[in-house]
Amino acid sequence: MFCKKCGKELADTAKFCRYCGNEIIRKEAVPVSEPINEPVFIPEPEEPVEIEQEPVANEPSPFAPVQTAPAVAAVEEPASPAKAPKKSLFTPLNIGIAAAVLALVIAIPLIVVFAVNKDKTSDDPDAETDSEVEVIIDSGESDDGDVSVVDNSPVYDLSYAVISPIPDQIYTGYELTVPVVVNLDGNILVAGEDYGYSFENNTNIGTARVTIQAMGNNVGSNSTTFNIITGNPVCDDSNNYGAVFMVVRLYYYLLDRYPEPQTLINVVYGLVDGSMSGIDLVNSIINSDEFIGRGLSDGDFLNAFYRGVLNREPDAAGYDSNLAILQDGVSRTDLVNSIIGTSGGEFENICNSIGIRSGI
Repeated sequence: MFCKKCGKELADTAKFCRYCGNEIIRKEAVPVSEPINEPVFIPEPEEPVEIEQEPVANEPSPFAPVQTAPAVAAVEEPASPAKAPKKSLFTPLNIGIAAAVLALVIAIPLIVVFAVNKDKTSDDPDAETDSEVEVIIDSGESDDGDVSVVDNSPVYDLSYAVISPIPDQIYTGYELTVPVVVNLDGNILVAGEDYGYSFENNTNIGTARVTIQAMGNNVGSNSTTFNIITGNPVCDDSNNYGAVFMVVRLYYYLLDRYPEPQTLINVVYGLVDGSMSGIDLVNSIINSDEFIGRGLSDGDFLNAFYRGVLNREPDAAGYDSNLAILQDGVSRTDLVNSIIGTSGGEFENICNSIGIRSGI
């Protein structure tokens, strides 16, 4: 088959000339047995006869095909050979392809969703789909998974709370803890839920403090004090507090503990009535098996002596001087007595200030 415009030879099934773009128009026959929309192409003569001619100046092309016999159905030429019509996009083939693609776009997501839901239903009948997921906030107080909403707004401000007065506590030589009752606007708060509490100075004779701190949704804090006493009128007399504190201090720093209640009472009685001196008390502790059994180094021994006996931190010059004396072989008992037995010395002044006999 040849192009009617440029004369180039083309394939029998060509619809457009691949050289000049001219659309190949054929008359279509519709067989009875074929669908109406199926195109039927009439073949060209098997061997078209070519006539060799000398080129003529006005001929459009030297390869123009020879017209076939009238018996063969001729192909109509376009009305305007100079301009090829545009190719239409709405051909039956293109419409069919577009419809197929659209059907796949719609069908694939539905197939995937159906497969996922079917898989979840077969594996776990009780499983929830994405649209049925339920968010449960567990309050921590129920085991049945009840839905609850947490309210983060404060309920109580403990800075306005009232802590019930705490009665005097009897000294035991150990830390004292007591129940703490907290009231706010007529409501008794719950320890461990509404508030927590802590103690300070709750071992020695004197004033202890308890502090409450908000918990949960509450805010604020508060505190109160209470007294620790021996229950003995002599020891609990404020005039004898100096003697009481000296005994407690010596036991704490030299023996690393507080005195037993009865020991404290007995020693304070002896210091107050003069049957025991300050030097007697110091030597009874330093020479005790309990103190010696601690096995303190010379440096630790001096630190305990300064803090317990002289009631202060060691000064550098005195510490270095006394450490050198101990390292030269002087016994600890001799060193202690040389310091506390000095007339007008630091220890004697301490004893005089608290109203006990020094023993010098």
